[in-house]
Amino acid sequence: MQNLNLNHLYYFYTIAREGSIRDACKKLSLTQSTLSNQLKELELFLGGHLFERKSKGLSLNETGKKVLNYATEIFKLRDELTLSVKNHSIEAGKIVRIGFVPCFMKKDVCRFFRGLWNQKQTLIKSKQDCLSNLLDELASKTIDVILSDRPILHQSLKLKNRELFKKPLVFVGHKKFSHLTANFPHSLNGIPFCAYSDGSNTQVALEKFFKTNNITPNIIGEFDDAGLLQLFAEDGQGIVAIPADVAKKAIANEQLCHLGTSPDLHVSTWVINLFDDKIDNYLRKCIDEIDEQQIVVD
Repeated sequence: MQNLNLNHLYYFYTIAREGSIRDACKKLSLTQSTLSNQLKELELFLGGHLFERKSKGLSLNETGKKVLNYATEIFKLRDELTLSVKNHSIEAGKIVRIGFVPCFMKKDVCRFFRGLWNQKQTLIKSKQDCLSNLLDELASKTIDVILSDRPILHQSLKLKNRELFKKPLVFVGHKKFSHLTANFPHSLNGIPFCAYSDGSNTQVALEKFFKTNNITPNIIGEFDDAGLLQLFAEDGQGIVAIPADVAKKAIANEQLCHLGTSPDLHVSTWVINLFDDKIDNYLRKCIDEIDEQQIVVD
């Protein structure tokens, strides 16, 4: 093989992304022997192994990591080329891949997307996943941007963190809990409460708030969707702490009762990307499109 075989490179790319030859076979509809042989041919061409074989599966070695970085860029450009040729309204380089964590309000995600869509026919590809997986994808450049509930500090990655939205949290509940306003927040002690998941930065802030005020609510559920928490509260099962803009309409319609709040409690949306002038220009324009009353700019 005198020139690099892109099929072999794609098979390697898929194995690396899926984590094993077995899982890559399912994705590619190939047999394990076929895929193993293709990988060996690529390794022979490149002059060295790309994976370390371990009892738990395959792990990329340093050469493999380098090849994966190049492969990611190659297949990203392939996708952009295909889209820009087949869809003439999409200019080359106007594809933005965004990952966001599950705890995000969908309307905030949509507001961010809207800002990008206003940037002359930008095509958005999105996915929802846990923060650790999204960070891996950002590092491998399979996504361009992360929407997170916290900033990220990383030793080996140069990241740009920008706080986009910052909203106060309010405690709300069915009107049968209206008496809790009298001695808030101590009145929350022992009251049925639906929390966020342990991985949520919002839950960390709530636990600190409870500890500071010596409060132990009766946790009866954990959800990361603020809309679901609102429905839970409206059903009268217990109280919740949700963003003020989410609760506003329900409070006005007397579906929920405002129990109290704290200046130290808020939920934030952070935009995170690698230092990249092209993506950064898109994001700056996108942020400018969003209502200035609702963002924190750096």
